Amino acid sequence: MLDLVFWISIPCPIQANVLREIANLDDCKVTLICHQNIPDIRRKQTGWKLPDFGRVKWEVLPEISWKKRVDDILKAKNHSVHIFGALLRLHKFRYARRKAFKQGLKTGIITEIPVNQEEGVKRLAKTLYLKALNFLIPPIARRTLFVLAISSYEDLYYFERLGWSKDRIYPFGYFVGPITNNNASNDSFRLVGGLKNVEIVYSGSLLRKKRIDTLILALALLRRKGVKFRCRIVGDGPYRAELQQLTDRLGLDNYVTFIGVRPNIEVRHMMDKADIVVLPGLLEPWGVPVNEAILSSSAVVVSSGIGARDLIKFSGAGHVFEAGNVDSLAKALSFLILHPGALEHAKVCAKAYAPRILPKVIAGYLRDVVLHATGKINRKPRPPWFNKELLNINSSGNRK
Repeated sequence: MLDLVFWISIPCPIQANVLREIANLDDCKVTLICHQNIPDIRRKQTGWKLPDFGRVKWEVLPEISWKKRVDDILKAKNHSVHIFGALLRLHKFRYARRKAFKQGLKTGIITEIPVNQEEGVKRLAKTLYLKALNFLIPPIARRTLFVLAISSYEDLYYFERLGWSKDRIYPFGYFVGPITNNNASNDSFRLVGGLKNVEIVYSGSLLRKKRIDTLILALALLRRKGVKFRCRIVGDGPYRAELQQLTDRLGLDNYVTFIGVRPNIEVRHMMDKADIVVLPGLLEPWGVPVNEAILSSSAVVVSSGIGARDLIKFSGAGHVFEAGNVDSLAKALSFLILHPGALEHAKVCAKAYAPRILPKVIAGYLRDVVLHATGKINRKPRPPWFNKELLNINSSGNRK
């Protein structure tokens, strides 16, 4: 029996699916330890709620006597494999990781590639922090068996810089499940010869770093060229008023609708009915709406700064545009909108690719990662979402 203990900052809905599926495997047992509950700001901006963890035993560490609770967990789970998230920033996990190292327990890391999404003084502080990682992380890397690296394939080199050898770096991401009553089908396209409005959806927090302004400016270019569309922007955040003003100023108020936060099930149904889902962010480790769109058989236009761009490159389910480039985004959108055959092809590719990113499939991969890292199997598992042919073609491009 493979006994896994995940130390993850919050009971995260986008990680619950894979953890639940691992716990359903006959040879796996899963415990989840959280640093805190879901913050109110996350609930407000994204509509997140506590997920269903199924057979996973989980708890939130207490604010008082948390050290004793950590000690008790490590004592009871001294034969388990402990997988730590949040490399440095959470004090309870720092304590737990150091104790696990001291006791000689089997450990791994699950972490996003560090990126700088800040502005102003905070950006400078984050730059200094990222430089400090080059000194702070290698001692951790040397004492862990593996790292589950949440990033694009092209960016895996960064984890080697932080001290993990190539054979101990395992690509990973965020993977969500399908929804019930998925009505997406390849015979329901509303775009015929460019005569009808194409449905575009953005879903996420309305933060400056998400670069929704890039999307709005690109839509303005399309509108000037007479391209027909309707765009729904789902989510909330401090940038909303400014984005609405930009939309009005560009004369897009009849084409772009801000609908606020909606439950995930409702957002997913919107994606079912959408032609294109757009992720315009400048720099993000992953980007879960890419997964959600593929599972809805929607085409995707995603920024080159989004880690989940891999899913589009490997699947052919849309286009990757140059991050922050309005013209590049407008070109990608107009190509799909004005070429119904290309849009249909992207949707067909999404539907064909979707089974490769289901949580049940990813759970099997993660189990094999741990078995390989602990010496139980010899062959290093290949991520099921990877496209072997494309990897061979681009093998010289994964170092910067």
